[in-house]
Amino acid sequence: MATQSSPRIHLTGGGDVYVESGTDENPDWDFARNLQLVLKNGLLEYSTSVFDAPVASPRGVLHGANRDFSWQGLLVGPLGDRIYKALDGLYYAPLDGEDLTPSSVKVWRTSAEYLYSDSKGRTYKVDLSLRTDGRTGRLVVRASRPTLFVPMFNMRDAESGSVPRYSLEVQEGGAFVSSDSIPFAVHMIWSGRSSGLELWTDWTYKLGDGFRYLDGGAVRFVRHSSRVYAPIAIESQDGSLDVEVPLPAHRRNVERCGSKVNESVRKIAQSLSAPPEVAAAIALRINRLTSFGVPAGSASNYYPEAGAMWFRRPWTRDIVEGLRWNSITYVEALGCDRWFSGVVAELLESAVEEGGLRTILGSGGYTSDAFPQLLNVAVRAHELTGSQDLLRAASRAADVAASALRNGFSGCRLQDGLVVCPASSSWIDVTYYMDGTAWPSRLPVAWAGSADPSGLYALVEVNALYLESYTRLSAALRSAGLPVPDRVDGLVGELSDGYRSHFYSPGHLPPLTYDPSTGRADQTRGSPAVEAMAVLRGIVYSGNDLSGAWPQVEGLLMSRRMVVLGDGVAPFGIVTRDVERRPYLGDAEYHGYVMWPRDTPYLIEVMDALSMDVGGLLLNNLDHMLAEGALGYSSELFSAAIGGNPSPRGQSDNPVPVKNPAQYWSQWCDPYLHHFGWRRG
Repeated sequence: MATQSSPRIHLTGGGDVYVESGTDENPDWDFARNLQLVLKNGLLEYSTSVFDAPVASPRGVLHGANRDFSWQGLLVGPLGDRIYKALDGLYYAPLDGEDLTPSSVKVWRTSAEYLYSDSKGRTYKVDLSLRTDGRTGRLVVRASRPTLFVPMFNMRDAESGSVPRYSLEVQEGGAFVSSDSIPFAVHMIWSGRSSGLELWTDWTYKLGDGFRYLDGGAVRFVRHSSRVYAPIAIESQDGSLDVEVPLPAHRRNVERCGSKVNESVRKIAQSLSAPPEVAAAIALRINRLTSFGVPAGSASNYYPEAGAMWFRRPWTRDIVEGLRWNSITYVEALGCDRWFSGVVAELLESAVEEGGLRTILGSGGYTSDAFPQLLNVAVRAHELTGSQDLLRAASRAADVAASALRNGFSGCRLQDGLVVCPASSSWIDVTYYMDGTAWPSRLPVAWAGSADPSGLYALVEVNALYLESYTRLSAALRSAGLPVPDRVDGLVGELSDGYRSHFYSPGHLPPLTYDPSTGRADQTRGSPAVEAMAVLRGIVYSGNDLSGAWPQVEGLLMSRRMVVLGDGVAPFGIVTRDVERRPYLGDAEYHGYVMWPRDTPYLIEVMDALSMDVGGLLLNNLDHMLAEGALGYSSELFSAAIGGNPSPRGQSDNPVPVKNPAQYWSQWCDPYLHHFGWRRG
C-alpha cells in the first residue's frame, strides 16, 4: 500500500496536474527504482533524481538534485542530429546561511519545485522551469530567498566521452560559459555579485545509461563517472537565475499538440468513470504524453521523440506506434486533430519520396515495420476526422509500395506472398557479436552457423501489419466510395495466402520468424506473435483461435504487485521472447526474456476479445508511473527480477525498470479512455 512518502497526484481545478514526491532513494536492485523527474519543452529537457545530494564547497554546503544517469541535467537537441549537454546540475543555498533539510519535490510537465525546511522551521523553495521563446531556450530558476547559485557543467556532445575545456566570460549581470565540445555558449543572467570558484567534482552516475553487469552474482548497473566543473559562484539578491541557450530557427507556425492541454485534461478527468486517484493518474499520463514533441528540420509539425535522454531523436517506428495507441487521445480528447493529420500526411509523403520510412526521421536505414503501421494510423485518422484527403494519400502510398515491393520498398521485398526483410529491420533490431560474427538478436542462437545473418526473413509482426493495413485500407476506401487501386487489392489476397501458408496455425501462436531459404520457422513464443494475432483478429484469426492460443499467451505474462494505487498482484505486461531466463544486462538480453510496455496494448486487445478483465493490468501500469522511474512516465523495458539483488527493498519481486525511464511508445493512453468510460464533450 502507499506510504507516507509515496508520490501523490494533484489535479487542480484548471486542469494543471503535478506529482508531489518525497526525496528518498530506493536501493532495490541497485537503485533501479529511484524516482526521477523529467521536464520537457521542445528541444529542451531537464532531468534529475528526486534525491537531494549536498556537496561541500569553499562557500559551504550546497544543495541540489542528484543525477543518476550520465545523460541527466539540461539537454539541448537534437540540433543537426546531435544532442548536447549544457548543464550537469544546479546547486544552491540561501545567502542567510541556514542549514537545509529536503522535504519534497513537486513535478509538472515543464517545471519542478524543490522544497526544504531550514533550522528555524522556515520553508525554502527553488522553482525550475523550461521555456522556449523564438530562438532562445531557458532554464528559469526562482528561489524564495536571496540565494547562492553554483551551476555545475559537463558541456559536451552527450554521446561523446570527451573531456571539455572551458572558458568563462563574466559581464555585468551575467556570464557566458563556453566549452570546446559544444557549438554554443551558455548565458547565465542574474541580479547581484559573483566570484570565481573553479570547483571540480568527480561525479558518479549510479545508473549510467542503463546497462548492467554481474558482480560476483549480484546484478549491478555499470556506473559512469565524470569531472564536473563549477567556475563561478553567483549571489542572486532576488533569488533568480536564468540559464539561456540559443535554439535554431524553424518554420513559423509549426503545429504542436498540447497548447490547451490543461483545459482538455480537466475535462478528461471529469468524464472518467474511475475513482479520483485513478482518474488523476490517467490525467497525469495524458498530460505527460503531450510533452513529447520536437521540431524536426523543415517539417511543419512537431514529431514525438522516442524518449528521454539518448532517445531524444524522432524514431519513425516509435512515432507511428505511439500514434496508433493514442489516436483517440490526440484527436478527440485533446483536440489535436490538425497536428495528428499533419504528421500522418507528412510521413506518407516522405514514404513515397524516399522509397519507405527511415529508422530515424529522414536518416538512417530503412525500417520494415513502420510503413504498414503508418497506413493503419492513416486509416484511423480518416475514421476519426473524416478526412478523405488522408485516405487518398494513404491509398497513393500503399499503391506505390505495392508496386515497389517486388524489387524492394522500405528495406523489404515481396516473395511468395511473404514480406521478407533483414532480421534486424523491425523493432527487435539489436545486432550483437557472437563468436566474432555480427548476429541479429531476432534470429535463434540455434541457427548460428546455418543461417545468413544478413539474409532476408519473414518477420511475423511485419507480415501481420502489412496484411492488416492493406485489408483495412481497402475496406475504408470502399466505404468512402473511393477506388481501390488494383495493386492494393491484389496484394491483400497475396499477403493473406502467404500468411496463412507460413504463419497461421489454428488455435496456436504463430512462429516469430520464417526463413524462406530453408523453410524453417522459429517457434519461440513471444510478444510479436501476440501482436500478430491481435491485429489480424477477424482477418485471419477467429475467437476460437484466440481462445486456443490463450494458454500460450498466459505463459508469457509478467505480473507485478502494486505499490501506490493498491497492493494487489495483477498482470503487468508480456515477455518479448521466451528464451533463456536471465537478468537484463545489455544488448544480448535487450529483446529476450524482458517486458516492453509497447507490447501491452496488443495484449489488452487479445484479452478484450476474450472478455477478460484488464482492470488490474491497466491500474498496474499507472502504478508503475508513480512507484519507480520518471514520475508520470512509463519506462522503456523491464527485466525479470532474477539474478542477485545487491540491495533488496520493498517489492523486490516486481519487474525491474531498466534503460530509458520515459519512453514515448510506452505512454499509450487510448486503452484508459476506452475502459474507464471516457465520454467526449
